[in-house]
Amino acid sequence: MTSSEPPGYYCDIYLGDADAIGRACAAGDWDALRDGRAASAYVEFPQVVGNSDLPLVLPTVLGKVTGGTSMPPLPEFERCLAGDYGMWGAEQWPRTYVDAVAAVPQSDTGQLTEAWVRAVLTWWGEEYDQQEWHGPELRQAVADFVALCKQAVETGDDVIQVWTM
Repeated sequence: MTSSEPPGYYCDIYLGDADAIGRACAAGDWDALRDGRAASAYVEFPQVVGNSDLPLVLPTVLGKVTGGTSMPPLPEFERCLAGDYGMWGAEQWPRTYVDAVAAVPQSDTGQLTEAWVRAVLTWWGEEYDQQEWHGPELRQAVADFVALCKQAVETGDDVIQVWTM
């Protein structure tokens, strides 16, 4: 499928060469992100996750899980690869943030999910008991994101967040 805008509302993470992923996004070749032509792996987050929930909030809770120091919210992505003025974007995560996520032990991803969900809902002033934030899909997406970052550290590949509003 090729179109100028990504299909639907989502926030996904892709692993691969930033330039190849950026070209696919700029060309509207969204299938290339998932069929292996532009990205080697991806994590699909549930629709409840907004484009700022990962970069602004997740780094702030990493220390609670790893026992180390949490990072500040991601001030900006490494670079914007493609996008349409706040409607959608394909942006590269800085290596220091990828490394920090990769440092989370895979066995602690449930704890990371809980800390992150609490922080996101506090950030937005929402109640913690919102059911859409407690499903198995979200836990799996966070576990897969940690695994994807570990793979990026091993391979040297880039981590790209593609989001729509």
